[in-house]
Amino acid sequence: MYILFILSLFALLYPVLSCISSTEINCTCKHTAQDIGECSSNDTCIGFVCYVFTRRYLHSISTQWGCLKEDDIAEASHISNDSLCPRKFPFEYSPNLLDECCCTDYCNTNLKPEFTTTATPPLTTTTGKPIEKSTILAFSISIPLFLISIIVLLLILLSLFFRSGYANSRLFRSIGSTRIRRTESYCLCSGSLEGDTLSSGSGSGLPFLQPRTVAKEIQLLELVGQGRFGRVHRGIWRGDSVAVKIFSTVDEDSWTRETGIYNTVLLRHDNILTCLGSDMISNDGVTELWLVTHYHPFGSLYDYLNKSTVQLEMNIFSQLAISAINGLVHLHWDISGTHNKPAIAHRDLKSKNLLVKNGCTICIADFGMAVRDQNKEDLDEAAKNIKQGTSRYLAPEILGETIDTTSFDSYRRVDIYCFGLILWELMQKLKSPDEHVDDYQIPYHTEAPSDPTFEDMREIVFVQKKRPHSSKRLLNSTALASILQIMQECWYQDPGARLTSLRIKSTLTSTLAFVPNNVYSD
Repeated sequence: MYILFILSLFALLYPVLSCISSTEINCTCKHTAQDIGECSSNDTCIGFVCYVFTRRYLHSISTQWGCLKEDDIAEASHISNDSLCPRKFPFEYSPNLLDECCCTDYCNTNLKPEFTTTATPPLTTTTGKPIEKSTILAFSISIPLFLISIIVLLLILLSLFFRSGYANSRLFRSIGSTRIRRTESYCLCSGSLEGDTLSSGSGSGLPFLQPRTVAKEIQLLELVGQGRFGRVHRGIWRGDSVAVKIFSTVDEDSWTRETGIYNTVLLRHDNILTCLGSDMISNDGVTELWLVTHYHPFGSLYDYLNKSTVQLEMNIFSQLAISAINGLVHLHWDISGTHNKPAIAHRDLKSKNLLVKNGCTICIADFGMAVRDQNKEDLDEAAKNIKQGTSRYLAPEILGETIDTTSFDSYRRVDIYCFGLILWELMQKLKSPDEHVDDYQIPYHTEAPSDPTFEDMREIVFVQKKRPHSSKRLLNSTALASILQIMQECWYQDPGARLTSLRIKSTLTSTLAFVPNNVYSD
């Protein structure tokens, strides 16, 4: 400490040392450093130079008065400014030390140097010791490097996250671009129905529903449907309607499978129901599995066709039929590229699993039995539950137990059979010139009981090879002959003879383009 004090003092006082008195003088002496001079009881000392030394340390300032003896002056005569104030540490000494000296008796009594500028005190640790400059430099380099490394790592993880397809896991898709408005009118070709999709109204869609938080933010309202694997409620989420499909834990496999299907990369399509998220909650001690999707107030195609007020013009029939086959084509065929979508077979296609959207289009829903191509687990599960499904819509090869359960293509052909039955349901509601339409009937309503068993349908479809009957007014229309032919080619007894979904789309689109709106006109 003594050496540091001497160096600091004489670096600043060196130019005035020429005033050193040849005889000893009396000086005011007040200080705490025991090594620098000795003060007498009356606060004086005798030396050759009187001085005042002011030091600033952190937020405190201390001042010492004293005198320098002959030995102190000799030691200071070898000091240079460069050694006192190293260029690498310009704030180490000089900003925090001030000194003045004089060479007459008691000349330092009224001297008290003051700091004219605010200097930055040296950084210290919690123990009060100054932090080494090398430590500060190390921190100034290592901390930015650490932060940059973290950012780069996060970017890499996000890239892998989105490329792997897990970005859609439970956290599904945003909600669309226009707001739902509930209306009492039915789907009309005039477009009088306003808005049927969902949105926040901002133009960018609602925020994502986060997994494990969906249920907390949704208010359940009325029951809108019930099926084999669960019930469906309308819910409100931040002012917008959503559909909430609720499974019990008994049907957890179906919930898991449907969630997995919706999680498939590139599944999103206008004619596939959009899923928003999934959740698992406890309701009064009962575990419930939720699947949250877009809400379509018209309900299923089955519900829509059952309304006595629904009479389909040919253009509306076309929109419903073509949108349904568009969705099926998207499911049935794989997509290769940066992201790959496997081919998917629905396995439970029926009018109750098709939802009617605004604009009289269809979206396919309910993927609890779906199977993905080249997915052994899916194929094994389908083979174990081959008789599962709605008996009325089971294909002949399932009823006759002749289906090749190891072939994914077998399940696509089952979907085609079901699509033929859906076409038949749609054609019943085609309006004639006298405004007459047939009452809606489910397939095989005249051949099978209201709740047929597997054996009932096996006898009708596989053994007797019967198919639903079409009314005379449909059979007598030459304009509908091509559509009836497509329908019949969908439900051939031999699965290999049935049309593919892509062929149906092509033929149906070209056929309907030339069918007049009034299919019964002369």
